[in-house]
Amino acid sequence: MKKKKIFIISLGCPRNIVDSEVLIANSVLSGKYELSYDIENSDIVIINTCAFLNSAVKESYDEMKKAIAYKKKGYVKKIIVCGCLPERFQQEIKDIEDIDLIRGIDLYDNPDLFYNERKKILFGNRDKLYEKSERALIVGNHYEYIKIAEGCSHRCSFCLIPDIKGKLRSKKIKDVLCEAEKLLQSGVKELIVIAQDTTDYGKDWDGRSHLLELLSKLDQLGFKWIRVHYLNPETVDENFVERFLSFNSVIAYFDVPVQHVSPRILKLMHRKSDLTNFYKGLRQIKAAGGILRTNFIIGFPSETENDLNMIIDFLQEYQVERAVFFPYSDERNIIKSLSLFPIQENIVKERMEKLENIVTDNIYKAFPIGKKETVVIDDHKNGYFIGRTFRDSPNIDLTIKIRGKGIKTGDFCKAKLYIKNGNFMGAV
Repeated sequence: MKKKKIFIISLGCPRNIVDSEVLIANSVLSGKYELSYDIENSDIVIINTCAFLNSAVKESYDEMKKAIAYKKKGYVKKIIVCGCLPERFQQEIKDIEDIDLIRGIDLYDNPDLFYNERKKILFGNRDKLYEKSERALIVGNHYEYIKIAEGCSHRCSFCLIPDIKGKLRSKKIKDVLCEAEKLLQSGVKELIVIAQDTTDYGKDWDGRSHLLELLSKLDQLGFKWIRVHYLNPETVDENFVERFLSFNSVIAYFDVPVQHVSPRILKLMHRKSDLTNFYKGLRQIKAAGGILRTNFIIGFPSETENDLNMIIDFLQEYQVERAVFFPYSDERNIIKSLSLFPIQENIVKERMEKLENIVTDNIYKAFPIGKKETVVIDDHKNGYFIGRTFRDSPNIDLTIKIRGKGIKTGDFCKAKLYIKNGNFMGAV
């Protein structure tokens, strides 16, 4: 039987990438499908969608339109849309013509059901963990993501994740370790631990976090770097930071999405408004030479200049170098339900530009000019190797142009860092 060629478009966050890898592996292992790297040389186009923000929803629909255009030209036979967008817009997506199959979030390890043409629409049960599933690694040979949990049990007022993905459910430690060992054996050197909130890992078992316990076991496996994404500021206190910094391969990269620092806005967000313990932990991180990566939602309904100034003070006091700013998107109709006044788009844009300029200044001021640091080589283009220090996660943070001989992609090497013509550079 001739195998059908599948072409996958994976949108959104790294968690979706892992899901796409699970789908690819199980499709190929079924013996009925093979992966295509060319949309014009494929039988089936699969779009694994994101629907977290309006911008992500638009991107998902744009990719659907492109795929439909290819189908109408005869390049592809079928289009499958899966993931978060179908889960969020179950009624709306049913009405789109030329989409052959619609799938939710729980069939990536079941190709018989996923590709079943007799069942056009199948939504998720929001109970899957894929803890024992194979994965086809599509990110990079030397770094990979490992998802330790699904869903989220927080009820932040701006976030749709619990509605789309369901409540928190954590993979067993032994299953995470088994998956990590396979990644290590495949050549992965940098393991990137992800979940919606990694500090909640294991709380669905007994009410307490088991993240540090998991990291202590991952630390013994032999990875060069272990990077952790999405820590909750409620958890990142002095005790947590001390334990986190005690591991050998877990790098001092603290990805803590604070969302805001105004107690009033945080309360409206249904997040903890007292960040005193987090600030103590952050001072400890800075004293140890670690890095904070964070993000903020700007223009939350009723946000004032005073609220904005609190963010400015925070960025300047702690010399924050890695921060991303998102314009508020009213996904849960907060403006109407709480009778709050919206912030005009032009004002949000001005506020974001002001904050981004502060962070850019902080980056240049803190860049370790003249120091030799370990960098990982991710790529080679335009005569330079492209590398990162421990401060930077792939595809989202700073990259450094590296000059040197005898190095290759995936290498960890020492580079002397400098700035030239505004570019971040390194020499091996």
